[in-house]
Amino acid sequence: MRIEIINNSRFLLLAFTLLFFSCQKDYYLDDLNDALAQIQSLQERNTELSNKITELGVVISQKTTENSILQSQYDQLYADFLESEAENEELNNRLEALAEQLREQIAVDNGIKDGYYIEYQYKSTRNDTILYDETESIPNQKLFSDGLIFKVINGKIVEDFTVMQADYWWNIDNQPPPNVIKKLHPYNMSHYHKYTRNKIVSTTNTGDSLGYYKNYKVIDHDIFYVDKIMPNKEIGWNPNVFTRGSRKWSKVMYRMFSEPLQLTDNIIYDPVVEEVNGVTSISQYPDIYDYYSETNIFSDSIYREIDPDDPISYFNAFIKDAERHGIDLSNINTNELNVNYSYFPGPWAAWASINCSQVNNTIGITKDWWDQYPLTDDIFSRLKVMYHEFGHTVLGLRHTCSSGHIMHVNDDSCLGDTNNEYDSRFQYEVEHFKRAVKDLFEGYNQYYYECYLNNTTGEGVIIVE
Repeated sequence: MRIEIINNSRFLLLAFTLLFFSCQKDYYLDDLNDALAQIQSLQERNTELSNKITELGVVISQKTTENSILQSQYDQLYADFLESEAENEELNNRLEALAEQLREQIAVDNGIKDGYYIEYQYKSTRNDTILYDETESIPNQKLFSDGLIFKVINGKIVEDFTVMQADYWWNIDNQPPPNVIKKLHPYNMSHYHKYTRNKIVSTTNTGDSLGYYKNYKVIDHDIFYVDKIMPNKEIGWNPNVFTRGSRKWSKVMYRMFSEPLQLTDNIIYDPVVEEVNGVTSISQYPDIYDYYSETNIFSDSIYREIDPDDPISYFNAFIKDAERHGIDLSNINTNELNVNYSYFPGPWAAWASINCSQVNNTIGITKDWWDQYPLTDDIFSRLKVMYHEFGHTVLGLRHTCSSGHIMHVNDDSCLGDTNNEYDSRFQYEVEHFKRAVKDLFEGYNQYYYECYLNNTTGEGVIIVE
């Protein structure tokens, strides 16, 4: 009975085990089938994607071909554009060149126009030596606010003058100085074109001939070249000390106050001078000095009678001034004054001979200085210089170191202590000038050559500035 139970138990255990493994197998088979189904689905999806990739590859290949064609077309169009631009640029360059040739030819045909010009000095030579050369940097246009202006008449330079901003102490018409521009010191240059210039020479061992302008040449609209020549061999009265060779200054002149040049509707050239202060006419540069007033130096009865261009007339005024200060010089014949002219602007504006004689008087005048500093009511440096030379040759005065005097110089030739008792207003204001004249005749801070004090004849002739 017991053995049967065991056998039954073993049978049941075996049956259960077989049943368990049978169920386990079915479970794994189901998972395997599911996995196989998924793999098949993925393979199908992969095939579908691969087909699409192939299709896209075909499309991309087609687009690449199309883009290559488009790029080629674009490149050709761009090349055509560049070629067209080059042709346009070449045409524009040719047009500009032709316009410039036309402009230059019109300028040459019309010659040098009358008017006012400013300069650009681009080259300087002494003898055959070039001191500087800026030919490569000559500008086509110039800015101008103040400085030197040249007047041209009949194609020749006849005058130059300076315009500048007024200083605060000028007090002109109560106008603020920054808004006032004035014309100063007109320099007459008409003698630079005298045909006899080579015959006009200094009488003082120099061989100098008169400076002049030559080689006028129109180069463009409102622009011309010119050379300024100083053909001297020596300067003035002492060739052993002041020796120089001939000089030449090459200039380009630019016309002021001109209108734009219009060749066609589209080709217009600006004026060659731009006026930064907005000045459009020479009349906008009023004279700071009134040459015809009698409120300053010409307020004096003696000075008013001076003929500005006659050295003897200054000598007559000097004799009258001496009488006014108690000195009798009536024994002097002023018409016997010997005047020598030098035509190169040397180191001295004028000079005098010291020959220990009150009646034998010789002075020298640098012609360029004489022309450049006219005697006017407010500009009387010419009068001061003439009195300085008469002080030498008539009164026998030497140079003084004391400032504010007619005989003052600031160099090794002056005598006495250096002081600033007086300022330089004696050169600009009549009352201060008359004070300096009084000191001159009364001997205040003045020094004499010995032969004049002793009434001796001295030894030889001394030339002094």
